[in-house]
Amino acid sequence: MLAEAVSGLLAAIQFAAHGALFGCLAFLAVVATPLTLRLPDEQSRALTARTRCAVRLFALVTVAYALAEGALLAFLFNVLPPLATVGMGVAGLVVFFAVPRGGPAPLRVAALTLLVAAAMILSFAREGAPWFGQRELAALLAEAGLGLTLGSLPALWLALRAPWPASVSQVVGVRHLGLALPGLALLLVAGSIAWPQRAILCTAEIYPVAVLAALLAGILLLAFLARAAFLAMGSRAGAAPGWLPRLIVTMELEMLLGLALSAAAISLVMAQPGTGPTPSLLPTASLRAPGPMAAVGGLVILMALLSAVRWPRWRRFTRFGPILLLPIAFLLMLHPQGGLRDGLAILVLIAGLGETWRLLGGERGRLERAPAILALLGIMLMLAAPPLPTEGLPILLVLLAMIARWKELRLPSNWERHAASVGYAACLGVLGLLLIVTHGG
Repeated sequence: MLAEAVSGLLAAIQFAAHGALFGCLAFLAVVATPLTLRLPDEQSRALTARTRCAVRLFALVTVAYALAEGALLAFLFNVLPPLATVGMGVAGLVVFFAVPRGGPAPLRVAALTLLVAAAMILSFAREGAPWFGQRELAALLAEAGLGLTLGSLPALWLALRAPWPASVSQVVGVRHLGLALPGLALLLVAGSIAWPQRAILCTAEIYPVAVLAALLAGILLLAFLARAAFLAMGSRAGAAPGWLPRLIVTMELEMLLGLALSAAAISLVMAQPGTGPTPSLLPTASLRAPGPMAAVGGLVILMALLSAVRWPRWRRFTRFGPILLLPIAFLLMLHPQGGLRDGLAILVLIAGLGETWRLLGGERGRLERAPAILALLGIMLMLAAPPLPTEGLPILLVLLAMIARWKELRLPSNWERHAASVGYAACLGVLGLLLIVTHGG
């Protein structure tokens, strides 16, 4: 199962990288290039340079993935890489070297965008007739829609972090909404095309992923509306400058959740028709003797209690709560399921070692975000597997805890960070109680 999950994770990263390359090129064509004609020279150069940086980054990721996949197939299986892999690698290489380095070049940017779109079409095409099946067409439109709505966010994120007036950031953000709305329309079209095959979503193998994907889509839609509200707030005269940091945090969460949604999308694309009734996602209580997973639940509850303590006198002791990730990792390794569970245990162990080093005087700052990113990686592994029905609720709780922890670390005001810490502790507490009652079953 671990090999299947890793394969799905790599496919999800490829899916996200292709969408991000397409989205960042579309951002360069629709947002950055027209604005360079309106902004002062210094600001227009900064916007073009930051957008070009995002485009070249994802072009490099696309080329590296194509080379790695081609080398793996050549050396291990002695076969040539598929035409789709070669096409996407060539497109990424062309974009990396041909993306404009100076002023606006709308025709070249449009040609590069069309080149990547053609490579994406080739990657979803299948041999034989018909060239495009219903599922492949829905997946292609979904990737294009996600690319316009979420894949273009890295370019926007880099642009909004530039040291220019908030009014410029507000203009750039509003122009990006004009790019994201067609992306949402493409997602609706993809959903309507895939709707006749909705029976696949109710099978026991894929139903948890379908529910979690729907919840992710709902959270992302709320984040999109929040982003639009922040931009509207920034357009008002005399608006407080706090809207921009909150907008950036919202975009960061959108990008993280977009990665999780990519893993769910890969599972949905690869799903096969199954049999049996629609399963329940609610785990049932177990009467077995407590085992390692019940102990894990107790440690998770203890972490939640320690993180909820905010009194300064006690905080110097309770701040060491994340070190409990180390015994949690060892208990997960004792659970006799192997495979995927061992992979998750390794992620928890890495997070625990990082937290231990940070709390004992090591590097601070960005390292605090590593556990949330590792939690996202674990969520993507579980979604790519795909998970058992009883694992749907724990995945959702970990996802909500990751969102709350990110907000606690990144939001500007004290009351917002405190509210996020309460949500983080609540999610951990419910997760720990669930593990105790069900013994992780």
